[in-house]
Amino acid sequence: SVVADEHFIGTKDGVIAVRTVRRKATDEEKFDLTILKEFRGTPSDLRGTKAPREIDSQDEFAWTRTPDCMGCVDAHKHHHSKKCKERRAKWQLDQSERIVQLAGKRKRLAASSSKEEIPEPQAQDRPKRKLRVVCEKCGAEYDKEENHELFCSGVQPDEPSQEPSPGHSPKYKRIKTKVDMIRAKFARKAVYEVVAENLRGINEEDNEGDYFFEGTYLPDEFPPELVVAARKKELESIQEFDVFEPVDRRTKPGKKVITTRWAPEKWKVKDVIVKSRFVVRGFDERLDEDANLFAATPVPTSVKSILALASKEGKCVGTADVSTAFLHAVPEDQDIWVEPPIEMGYDEHTVWRLKKSLYGLKSAPRAWADHFSQIMEEMGYTKSLIDPTCYWNNKIDTKVVVHVDDLLATGKKKDVENYFQELEKHVLLKWKILAQKDKDVYLGRELSIHQNGFTHTMGKRYVDSLLLKSHMTDAKPVATPGAKDSKDSDDTPLSADEHKDYRSIVGSLQWLAFDRWDLLFATKELARRLAAPTNEDKKKLKHLLRYLKSTKDLEMKVLPTKTPFHTAKDDRRGSFSKKHVTLHVAVDSDWAGCKTTRKSTSGGILYLDNYPLNAWSRTQPVIAQSSAEAEFYAMCSGASEALFLATLLEEMEYSVQVLEWSDSTSGLSQAKRLGASKTMKHVEVKYFHLQQLVAARRLYPRKIAGLENTADLMTKYVDLDILVKLRPTLGLC
Repeated sequence: SVVADEHFIGTKDGVIAVRTVRRKATDEEKFDLTILKEFRGTPSDLRGTKAPREIDSQDEFAWTRTPDCMGCVDAHKHHHSKKCKERRAKWQLDQSERIVQLAGKRKRLAASSSKEEIPEPQAQDRPKRKLRVVCEKCGAEYDKEENHELFCSGVQPDEPSQEPSPGHSPKYKRIKTKVDMIRAKFARKAVYEVVAENLRGINEEDNEGDYFFEGTYLPDEFPPELVVAARKKELESIQEFDVFEPVDRRTKPGKKVITTRWAPEKWKVKDVIVKSRFVVRGFDERLDEDANLFAATPVPTSVKSILALASKEGKCVGTADVSTAFLHAVPEDQDIWVEPPIEMGYDEHTVWRLKKSLYGLKSAPRAWADHFSQIMEEMGYTKSLIDPTCYWNNKIDTKVVVHVDDLLATGKKKDVENYFQELEKHVLLKWKILAQKDKDVYLGRELSIHQNGFTHTMGKRYVDSLLLKSHMTDAKPVATPGAKDSKDSDDTPLSADEHKDYRSIVGSLQWLAFDRWDLLFATKELARRLAAPTNEDKKKLKHLLRYLKSTKDLEMKVLPTKTPFHTAKDDRRGSFSKKHVTLHVAVDSDWAGCKTTRKSTSGGILYLDNYPLNAWSRTQPVIAQSSAEAEFYAMCSGASEALFLATLLEEMEYSVQVLEWSDSTSGLSQAKRLGASKTMKHVEVKYFHLQQLVAARRLYPRKIAGLENTADLMTKYVDLDILVKLRPTLGLC
């Protein structure tokens, strides 16, 4: 019975009703043709209201094997042929038509039998029998007083639902809405199964199907044919990389088998296709306590420094993407068992033992990082110790930065092309060489190469979407990102919905501030209030969004900028070396700038020669007792940022000079001396490392005028004239 999802099996001893049937391996054992021809059946009639009628074997289509189909002989080792699939689809269609015809016959028989009076037992304690009718759509019987229409299986998906009458109760309307949703869901699923049946993969060797998508769940938001094609491509990729080995779970009864699933499909907008991924549910993975799962990602300073060196030296830039990166790597644990996808057609005892990593494994990122590192070392590249995502080959002067499966390479055009071509022998790669004014997306940002620099920004589209999300597209623009606190502030907490919007918008601003340094201080102040924002914080947020609207055309370009960080003595130092660079780090602080906690703010900007690379605005962790102490903390923060990049460049065999610029005379004097002064006895020992760096000539402190210090933008809200003067030194134009 297709409608009831039941199977009736006739044997010599009688008829057995079951839910599922599994076909035997050999054709001879599947059924007894003699018993099948002698089969007779009578429809169930417990109440005795139907006319007696027999149905023979001709009423139901007996499914027999298709000639020359190996899948019908042994479904565990072979797939069904294309001819068998077409025959089965036709059988399903015939079955549906036969069910409709049988339902019509039952309806007519029930109508004729209802005219005859059937004597009822006259028992005093027995309620009167309810009048039963037959549904014209599904052929089922139901009590006349029941709302059978809500649960009728014969309603077509495209049939308009009847609106409840005004007299129905709200509970009835809610139930009807839920039933309509369930009915529509099952109708869509039936359509998806039919489409999937026609889109099964075809094996080139024996012209048989590869995968079985029948009965699998397909998401509603995508066309089913695209989802099936995407999942088929993913399974083909898994088989091509030899990711798994089928094993029987009964060989190790106590072995943990990790569950799997299909990740939600996503649009790939550029090519207008759907991408699908078969993933492991990592929360089911059991790890050894000594397992090392760390996988490094590049620091933004490293990426920009390599691009700046390429612009300075006139090198070529290329980007690449490794397709299905994790499928290349061998996991450290060679005995990981996972549940296979049902599309593979295995029985319930077959599982996968992974020979390669799958997406979702906790150990997969580390396995891929080690695999890629081994490939790079075989190709003659050296991995950095301070940033293990950076590689270089000084023989051909080529540098590479990798972020999981996204690569960026710089060098001579021929060398970069040769590198990508050689790498293609080891991994599945898509790569391109960026010419001037070409645009590409790298790490979620638009990368564009210019004659003597580059841009790596979110783009105007992101700003427009942020203004649209915050309902500030029609707001009045302002010229500065913020203003000083007013005396009359509204400390009323925001509502739950306003708090949610506040967190979302501030999070988007934090992502944008990576390449819009004029927003850093204002965004930092707003982020400090994420736990309990008030109406005053909301007012500051709107002010910043209004400034963003007036400056949404600004774009940060990492080009040689005009800065005041030059002296004749420093320019002469290192001029004899071909691979010499100077790092300028400008720092500043705002002593006790927070009126609530009285904590200070440290800010700074890092330049490679004249290329701006990094900026920061941070609230100091301790309360400074004086402005000199606050400036000293700011210099320590700037020194750590500069020394990281200096160490990376020295690993690449560059000669590096670090200059730290501050407008505080007292802060500079504390950096040049040894030990604590009378006013700095309470400072922690770790901050005096700066004095050791200055004494060892690893870092040179320098004085700069306060009005020329570009780090002033990172510590406070400044006036419009100072903002306009210092903003170009950040590369914003």
